[in-house]
Amino acid sequence: MSIAKYQTTTVAGPAPVTTPDYCTVNDVRWSLHTAWQEAEAGAEDTFLLLSHLLRLVVSVAIGQTRGSQGHLREIRVLADSLADIPAVQSLIASLEQHEDVWDAHIAQGSCPTQTCDISAISPCRQACPSGINIPNFLAEIAHGNHAGAVDIIVQDNPLPLVCGVVCPAPCEDACVRGAKDDEPVFIREMKALAAEQTLASSAYPHREIAPSSGKHVGILGSGPSALSAAWYLSLMGHKVTCFEKQSAPGGMLRYGIPGFRLPAEILEQEIEQIRHLGVEFRTNTEIKNVEDLQRDHDAVFIAVGTPVSRALPLPGVNNDFVHGAIEFLRAVRDDREIPECSRL
Repeated sequence: MSIAKYQTTTVAGPAPVTTPDYCTVNDVRWSLHTAWQEAEAGAEDTFLLLSHLLRLVVSVAIGQTRGSQGHLREIRVLADSLADIPAVQSLIASLEQHEDVWDAHIAQGSCPTQTCDISAISPCRQACPSGINIPNFLAEIAHGNHAGAVDIIVQDNPLPLVCGVVCPAPCEDACVRGAKDDEPVFIREMKALAAEQTLASSAYPHREIAPSSGKHVGILGSGPSALSAAWYLSLMGHKVTCFEKQSAPGGMLRYGIPGFRLPAEILEQEIEQIRHLGVEFRTNTEIKNVEDLQRDHDAVFIAVGTPVSRALPLPGVNNDFVHGAIEFLRAVRDDREIPECSRL
């Protein structure tokens, strides 16, 4: 698809009227893109501000800001600081004259005229099991904004540091750079870098916590599924308690992954971020009857994971000297003695 098809002359003045086959958001998007290209040779501060403004407008245009009115506020603030640029003047005029079109993109994650490329999701993001907006968080890192990168990541995954260490990185397999006989972008390592840099100076950013709902959610387990649910439920204003039968939270992240692969201190840092939201962890607590939780909570989320190995259907599998992979890994993590055998 040719970009030239969408580029327009960057002149100041009233924003064009939106028609059934035309969208002012899309027009502004490509006008800003042209202005951004022209600004690369100019003042660095202006170029960086224009880069950030362009990313915000593109996010609105392609439907990645559903329900996030904060984007429009940030766009207006940035536009006011760059008001001497003709393309930005057209953006300001568009926001004033066609606010309903911008609001529709935000509210519905879609274009009223169906002319914006709403379905344009990058291959790396499509491959990510969490659907993280990878291009946007990499762009924030490129401009030295590690906290901004983490802010994008935790919208879909509250464990950026853990995943930056142990994720198998299917996103890198789908990276278009790698498809062109080049090395893929080191997405996993960049995610870990952003998380480390952010934790070194502050806590993870997150959206404003909603007013208390008065509801209490009980979560059975404290592995990755439970931790994710606890993070997002807390942000929604619910009180959350996680019940864990082991001595520390983390589930398979703590007891199924060897310490040399995922050090306990890395996991603790991210669990602490969840504690900061008010989540309570009750360890050494085994729940044998879900009905007991239901009596004391408005909702219950069962996230017990896979605590027991699945044995192969082979003769002798129940002999004492046969050890399941999960039980073996848990014993290694707990520094328990591993029975020796003469043959493996």
